[in-house]
Amino acid sequence: MEEKYLDALKVYEELVKEEPRDFRLYLCQGIIYTLLRKKDEAEKKFEQFKKLVPKNHPYREYLVDNMFATKFFSDKVERERS
Repeated sequence: MEEKYLDALKVYEELVKEEPRDFRLYLCQGIIYTLLRKKDEAEKKFEQFKKLVPKNHPYREYLVDNMFATKFFSDKVERERS
């Protein structure tokens, strides 16, 4: 990663305009907002992801686990900084 998070968010925002039902876009946005330490925005994107990801998607568990791992890692880093 080149840490161009804001540029990445702009790209994902454009992609959401084109494909608002693509759950992957919201997952990626949530991860980026987590990296930016913007928990409220990240949580909103993760909620959108959870609403849109199909229950029978073959990688659903993996994607949800990725979301939780991102949140856990972010919380751990915050605690260590305190």
